[in-house]
Amino acid sequence: MRRPRRLLVRSGPLSAIPGGVEQPYLPPVPASMPQSAWGEWLARIARTLNEAIFGNINVVLDVTLAVDPAIETVVTDSRIGVFSVVLAMPLSASAGPVWIEPGAGQAVIHHAADVATDRHYRLAIFG
Repeated sequence: MRRPRRLLVRSGPLSAIPGGVEQPYLPPVPASMPQSAWGEWLARIARTLNEAIFGNINVVLDVTLAVDPAIETVVTDSRIGVFSVVLAMPLSASAGPVWIEPGAGQAVIHHAADVATDRHYRLAIFG
């Protein structure tokens, strides 16, 4: 079955991704609203849910690894917790293997020491 063509609805500020692509950002939907604003509230819930269904969730972060002699890079982000799963996707040819240790508000990326300055990764943070 073919996925329906989606409408590109963007809300909130956009952050730049290398290559000139823009990453959508949807602010969290408030937990409650006054009864007079329920129509707007339901529309925001529907828009956020539809974006999540099409994969537009706020879980990515671009990182460049520290240069030699560093063997670890610390990434600070409020979305990271001790039970988070942090996945790394290399974005450059010089990006080598890494292992990631999540903590409260930060993740430590362990890697080999290297003088390359273009070791770029895109992290996906879940949980």
